[in-house]
Amino acid sequence: PPMSRRTCIILAFALALLATVIGWSQSLIFKDTPVVPLALWFPLVILTGSRDLAAVAVSLIQFPLLAIVFALAIRKWPKSKVLGALALVHALMAGIVFAMVTLR
Repeated sequence: PPMSRRTCIILAFALALLATVIGWSQSLIFKDTPVVPLALWFPLVILTGSRDLAAVAVSLIQFPLLAIVFALAIRKWPKSKVLGALALVHALMAGIVFAMVTLR
């Protein structure tokens, strides 16, 4: 049977938490934050120009914000299309920021 909307939402938030933890372990736990992993995991930090505490706040809300958008959007559109659109948005942001930091 197909997954219920409630299960999808719970899974989305669990994956958002997991992505945040993995992203932190790859980029933000270092004293000198490596720019490329930061660009790939948390492009909103670089796009917003956040530093210090603001960067931490943005990194903590980025993936849960995508989960919230997913939870709201699957009410109207099919789950696979919403997931694809959100993955595309994140990939585009990460690609743009990656290009910004590597071409400086």
